[in-house]
Amino acid sequence: MSSRPWFWRVVIPSSRPAYTWLRTISANKQLNVNGRLDYSENSADPQVLLEEANRLYWLNNGPKAAPLYAKAEKLFADRGDARNELYAKIGHLRSEAETMSFVDLSRFLNDQLQNPIMRNDPRLHLWCLAAKGYAFVDKSILVVTEGLGPRRFHGRVVLMVNEHTASAGEMVSAFAEESKLATIVGTKTPGRLLSGGAFKVGHGYILGLPAAAYLTWHGRVLENDGINPATPTELSREALRDGRDTQLETAIEAVKAL
Repeated sequence: MSSRPWFWRVVIPSSRPAYTWLRTISANKQLNVNGRLDYSENSADPQVLLEEANRLYWLNNGPKAAPLYAKAEKLFADRGDARNELYAKIGHLRSEAETMSFVDLSRFLNDQLQNPIMRNDPRLHLWCLAAKGYAFVDKSILVVTEGLGPRRFHGRVVLMVNEHTASAGEMVSAFAEESKLATIVGTKTPGRLLSGGAFKVGHGYILGLPAAAYLTWHGRVLENDGINPATPTELSREALRDGRDTQLETAIEAVKAL
């Protein structure tokens, strides 16, 4: 085997095919409504707005969907269409659920489930139940890899980290470290992984609270702890003035030694 160092690029696959598939399905549904997709957000047709809002919501873009639901709700109300007005209102609330009290949302949806319009419309009833379930759903997720087995580059990778390597960067670094897939070079990471939620508390105020924590497969909590590199290296300002990056130099030496 050659003694020359290996250099690899890490590629994180995206879900582009899934996104394209969902977008195509939603687009086809909308084409059945108005025959075109252009400028649907500016439409005065509440059905078109509703289709676009649903498409955005299912693509996990609640902030973009919420104003379309709200506009559709008002247009349906102006037309006296109580059924679709209620459908749009629930969609609007569901799109903004992360910024409001789940207790208030659940209470409102409970009341709507007793609405005669809701009780006589199975589809609308299911839409309301799904929204109610969202207020109490367990949002825990499990991060896994494809399990492709050993690869030649395993253990022949160097990851550079510092005090700015937070969130997903710490997740990747911790996984590589615990699985002995890479050597970590640099300075300690900040340990900043908590995800949060925002809740309206009235009078124009929003309360931000931590909503989820991250644990590695070994049960390690990185919050406020971070990752200590196997090869700690400070970034020298003096060296930077001379055009040298001491952390990068250390990383290159680590690669050559693998």
